[in-house]
Amino acid sequence: MQAFRQVIENLKVIARADPIDKDIIACGLKQMDRKVVVVGDGLNDIEALETADVSFAMGSGCSLAKK
Repeated sequence: MQAFRQVIENLKVIARADPIDKDIIACGLKQMDRKVVVVGDGLNDIEALETADVSFAMGSGCSLAKK
């Protein structure tokens, strides 16, 4: 967790992240009591979208992201 904290402190935006990376980052930030926004466009982004405080789903992820 210490290595995660060191990297994340200077990180503002991540582009073209893999779905697993999105979920790992979202979970790590939530553990640090940070607010998280995730944008996803497919079924594989659902876990990260659910973890985030605010989520934007596009494409095939839209119908699956609705609760």
